[in-house]
Amino acid sequence: MGMIPQRVTVDVQETNYAVTGSTARELAESMRRQSPGSGWYGFNWLMEWGYDQDAQRQTSLSRGSVTQNRCGIEAIRITLTFRSTVPEWTPAPETDSLLIEQWQAYTDAIRLHGEGHRDVALDAVRDIHRNLERLETEDTNNCTLLQREARSLVDDLWEEYREVDRAYHDETEGGRTQGVVWPPPATSASAGADDA
Repeated sequence: MGMIPQRVTVDVQETNYAVTGSTARELAESMRRQSPGSGWYGFNWLMEWGYDQDAQRQTSLSRGSVTQNRCGIEAIRITLTFRSTVPEWTPAPETDSLLIEQWQAYTDAIRLHGEGHRDVALDAVRDIHRNLERLETEDTNNCTLLQREARSLVDDLWEEYREVDRAYHDETEGGRTQGVVWPPPATSASAGADDA
């Protein structure tokens, strides 16, 4: 996941739902019936953030007794929760080994695709943290302006990275270019869907 700034917490959660079957078609039908979402797998990220304000009243030596208000940000706290939903299958002992390999490749591809979504979310958090550290407003007499600027900065960056995430989803065709295809191309059952 790379370097995570101080006071940033990343919570990665995978939820599984059980599917059954002994053929690719049966597994596809089971995913269609059992999936908790609109597709067979999915990813979602949420962020909570906050900070402590450092409000100081400083005396400027060059201005004699004139005081200057300064409002800054410190102790930035961000929590990123990344959630994924992945189907889970426990094959019977007599199941064809090729089908087991194909399923493993499919679920590995789902997780690989999910890592791309997670990496976009982590980039968003790093960028937000870096920009909040730089944000400072002087001569405000209060910290209201700083709060508004911080909220606007976070909202703008969050939306920017949501666009990056949508572009990643489109470029990978929802993971299909990474192998998220079920049933496997060698089978004759109809293709699946995703919720990424």
